Amino acid sequence: MVVAWIVDLIRDGVTDPRQLTTARIAIDKLLFSPEEISRMYQQSLAAVESSKGIPAVKELALRIGRRSYSALRPDHRPTVYDEQAIANDIAMRA
Repeated sequence: MVVAWIVDLIRDGVTDPRQLTTARIAIDKLLFSPEEISRMYQQSLAAVESSKGIPAVKELALRIGRRSYSALRPDHRPTVYDEQAIANDIAMRA
């Protein structure tokens, strides 16, 4: 249910600071399957593109991207190369 809410929030381009803060907390604290977080990352990149690069949407995409890229790593930590790939993904869509 949380995944659906976050995906809807991203898809609808919501920029309400309270909802974005709640989404950030959920992304940072909850466990998602690699498939779920990957889907959320693709949705967040589409939201960056449709929002014309609103900073709050880009920041949410960055958080989700970190989780997505690190989901398959044993330590679940993004690398410097992941950070660059995420920045490139966001820049291409903004």
